Amino acid sequence: MAGECLGRTKELEQCFVADLGNATHPAVFLTPTGEPFVQLWQLYPALEPLTTVFEKTFNPLFSVHFATRNVWLALAICAAYCVLIEVGKACMAKRKPMELKTVLMLWNTLLAVFSIVGMAKTLPHLVHNVFNHGLEFSLCAPAETSYGCGATGLWTALFIFSKVPELGDTLFLVLRKRPVSFLHWYHHVSVLLYAWWSYATRSSAGLWFIAFNFTAHAVMYSYYALAAMGFRNEAFALSVTVLQITQMIVGVAICTAVPIFAAGGSSCSMTTGAYAGGIVMYGSYLYLFLMFAIARYCRGPRPSKVADKSDGEAPAELPNKDAARTQDGQLRQRKTAGKRD
Repeated sequence: MAGECLGRTKELEQCFVADLGNATHPAVFLTPTGEPFVQLWQLYPALEPLTTVFEKTFNPLFSVHFATRNVWLALAICAAYCVLIEVGKACMAKRKPMELKTVLMLWNTLLAVFSIVGMAKTLPHLVHNVFNHGLEFSLCAPAETSYGCGATGLWTALFIFSKVPELGDTLFLVLRKRPVSFLHWYHHVSVLLYAWWSYATRSSAGLWFIAFNFTAHAVMYSYYALAAMGFRNEAFALSVTVLQITQMIVGVAICTAVPIFAAGGSSCSMTTGAYAGGIVMYGSYLYLFLMFAIARYCRGPRPSKVADKSDGEAPAELPNKDAARTQDGQLRQRKTAGKRD
């Protein structure tokens, strides 16, 4: 039904209401089959005190409606983001780099806390779906049946729209006059667009991407926050990279599994564009992150500090080749001068 609703904005509300149903209790939603959507706190009473009333009663009608009607906004934001990167570089060209260590530490701490809570709200629901309903259900069942309402639905919506403020990672690179690598800006732009589109089309496998991204970011931003405070640990940095690579492998696997289930006769609520685009996106991430890992950890001396995350900079940075060449050239000049002396 996601495909039927998309593009028919006047009928979206009726379409979505038909999916959710009309329950007498605000914390009870009906699936398209007429059965109640059961939230995790209803199955495990110990979780109820940890779930707010707003989470329990969250109805995704407005947020999905907004995403569906405003796909153009995501495109406009990404276009403006790319332009502002260049504008920012030009503005900082003749200025000294800013330190911003305290602000950077607070920023990364905020994102770390947000990601940790998001992981706690989505990963258990995914695990429950897989072990109690099976892998096929977790990949193919409509979002409104498997995860789209209530507490998990709220954190799904927060995840999608958080990709906009996360673009602020790049601001710190620009203001500190650090290189903005292709991997960095490509990662931010593509994640925002893919997440927005998947939400608008109510991707059945969306919870997989959300839970794994929250988990990776919980560890990643926690490390960046600690790094901004002066904590440096190569093993921790390596674990962040390994976790990122694992996330990309899972992403490719999920986007490959959905069409396999569909070919076997399953009715999967994920558009062809969503899983095909996901394979391309996660596949490109996997390649780029592997190249980063090889360059940083497997080729002798560590790359320049441009690629070093120990100062708590924004994520997804590749070694800056131009900076490395410049440093090599300066080193040769010093050696030559030393021989002449």
